Amino acid sequence: MLKTILVACLVMAAVVVVTANPQHFNSQWYPGLQQGWGNNFFNHNPGYGYGGCRYWCRSFYNNNYYCCSSPNQQGGFF
Repeated sequence: MLKTILVACLVMAAVVVVTANPQHFNSQWYPGLQQGWGNNFFNHNPGYGYGGCRYWCRSFYNNNYYCCSSPNQQGGFF
């Protein structure tokens, strides 16, 4: 019984940590995300060349802009 309660508490704690973490993201939201740009998402288009990025794409899921590897990624070239 105690073991079951302990496991249930650990599962609930893990759920709270994952849902409360603002840095958690789904990589499928950012197809073609350039390596090294994993934590760089913007509410606006930073523009060609910003930070050395050639192509900026926009996620269909949350409208964030991110550095992508080509202009033909899902989300489109902006």
